[in-house]
Amino acid sequence: MKILSEDRTALVLKLISLESWMRKVIEYVSTNKEDFKSSKTYKKLKEEAELRIKDNPKYERWVDSLFFAEEISLFIQIREIREKDTVTNKFIKGKVGELNEIRNNLFHSNSISDKQFKMMDFIGETIIDLIQNYFMEENKDEQFNVPTIVLVEDGWGRSFNRPPNKQLPKKTLYVGDAIQIFPTIDSRYSEDDYHLEWFIKTNGAAGKRILDKDSPLLIYQVEEKDVSINTIIICHLIQSKNWHKHGSFDDELVIPFEIRPQPEE
Repeated sequence: MKILSEDRTALVLKLISLESWMRKVIEYVSTNKEDFKSSKTYKKLKEEAELRIKDNPKYERWVDSLFFAEEISLFIQIREIREKDTVTNKFIKGKVGELNEIRNNLFHSNSISDKQFKMMDFIGETIIDLIQNYFMEENKDEQFNVPTIVLVEDGWGRSFNRPPNKQLPKKTLYVGDAIQIFPTIDSRYSEDDYHLEWFIKTNGAAGKRILDKDSPLLIYQVEEKDVSINTIIICHLIQSKNWHKHGSFDDELVIPFEIRPQPEE
């Protein structure tokens, strides 16, 4: 059966979310669990990841430089320490090579079979379920089981897989230029689970100015009052619950700009 392009796109977005969840739990466990930190798998893969960071400054954390297969291997290591030799662990462990091949084909626009599509979709969903359950067991539900921004694209063709709390690179604009920002939210959550609020703040301003109180994207034309060497666009993701990870919001995206007046002719 032919895989529809929209289904393929949805699976790619799920994989982006899956990698975000795996990095989240790996970073948490590597910080808090000594038995995990002492494992050979962890030591070997962390050392290799840290070497990659030295060669590529775009990575902010060692977990961001992990390859997909390495993320799954570390996830399995976490599971095996907590629950040894379960059927689920053995099943996922036996599929690492195949899952990695499917993932690479998806991200490089190569074909995959209907069977591969269904397997990746099922295992991806299973792993995220297991991670969310893990955080609930750790009483960290309100810290980690919240919607987040996992990918950011803009009107200049830039695309960023986004680690937590990381600003995007600064861009220089002129009055009259248009800013277009397109965030992708963890596909685990529906649009009914959250909304996005957008603000702008210039260097030296007393506070931030509201641009939009409920929009999945931002399209904004730069004005004279935005001129500053340090102007930032702020996006707050706010889940539809009565509690929030950061007091009044659950995730924050900061996009810096240098805004200049139009050059004189």
